[in-house]
Amino acid sequence: MGTAASKNPGFSGEKGGVFQRVYAEVVMMVRLQPMTETEYQAFLADAVKEYAGDHVRGGRWSQDEALEESAKEFAQLLPEGPKTPDHYLFTVVDGDHNRPVGTLWYMVRPGPNGKTAFIYNIRMNEDARGQGYGTQTLKALEADAQARGVVSMSLHVFGHNEGAFRLYQRLGYRTTNIVMAKDLK
Repeated sequence: MGTAASKNPGFSGEKGGVFQRVYAEVVMMVRLQPMTETEYQAFLADAVKEYAGDHVRGGRWSQDEALEESAKEFAQLLPEGPKTPDHYLFTVVDGDHNRPVGTLWYMVRPGPNGKTAFIYNIRMNEDARGQGYGTQTLKALEADAQARGVVSMSLHVFGHNEGAFRLYQRLGYRTTNIVMAKDLK
């Protein structure tokens, strides 16, 4: 004969006549808050540096040209900063503690089967990494994009960013193409 614990998933068993509830996952909520101009300027400074470093590491740019090239690309993509049409820039806020934990930037454009979104940048603050904020941010992003009529999403991930790659796979993103390189030095 089964116990109440075996009949009720989530209960670990009886202890002193009281059932203990086992929680497999802590539920946290993040809020996507549109970036202020001040937040945008801080985001831009960090993102340009990080993007430049990723391209140096990936072999696309030399160290000497990287910051300038990165700044040019950001200026082309965001000519009106956070007010650039069809681009959405957010500060990711921990809903429980009301503190910033990261940033997010994506764009919506027409696609062959409806609106599509491209994630340009998702970054969690150093002290917020490995705590589930990335997962919750992507889930909040999906809800935001669906509310805008988006039917599919895509992104680029640098090959050296293995943690992000695993996160995207876990959330259902699939590889659509791969660019490979080999140093001959």
